[in-house]
Amino acid sequence: MDKYQINFLKGIIVSVDNADGCGNFEIDSEGNLIIIQNENYNITNYVLKIKNKDLSSVSYYVNAWKKANIENDIASIPVDFNNPTTIIKIELNDGLVDDFDIQVILKNADKASWDKKYSKKVNEERIKNIGCILCDENTIHTLIFKPCCNKYNYSIVKWYAKGYMKNQHYSEINKQYFLEEQKINTKFYSNIECAFYVAAEISQFDKYGNLLVSTKINF
Repeated sequence: MDKYQINFLKGIIVSVDNADGCGNFEIDSEGNLIIIQNENYNITNYVLKIKNKDLSSVSYYVNAWKKANIENDIASIPVDFNNPTTIIKIELNDGLVDDFDIQVILKNADKASWDKKYSKKVNEERIKNIGCILCDENTIHTLIFKPCCNKYNYSIVKWYAKGYMKNQHYSEINKQYFLEEQKINTKFYSNIECAFYVAAEISQFDKYGNLLVSTKINF
């Protein structure tokens, strides 16, 4: 591909579309089209849009040559990261540049990065869903909560008494003393009697015993 074809290519690539999350693209110095997967690696199917009024024919190779649909000067080319398009052939009406082939390179998303981001987002949503409220009435302390998600089966609540102690520098530090652990199956509250201020840790699980979320209150 010569420099005129590369410059022409840079002007006709429009987008890498998917309703759940678009991809992106780059064109390197050799004229290769690099299609970049959305950060969510579960999104694997896209539509590459190429637009120019002089498009005569656009073909793409996925195991065999296929013609792309052209409508309103836009060619739509399916891109599947599980069954990649490798070459796109551009044919033009006016001969502004010679017809040319585009080598397609697919750049996969960083799975570890997405898993970390998604896991953090899910955890934040589940903590918000629990909506923990700690109520105190004299020596009775009650933790009220909700299920974090539709996979919820039971909760484990750990209660702690809060106290203060002097360290070697004679300054006060907060200290928690374990009191009791309760398994909650059929209700959405847990209570304990304690003359001190208390803190609680709640962990929720699915029916297989897999941890869904864990959070601390009043620590």
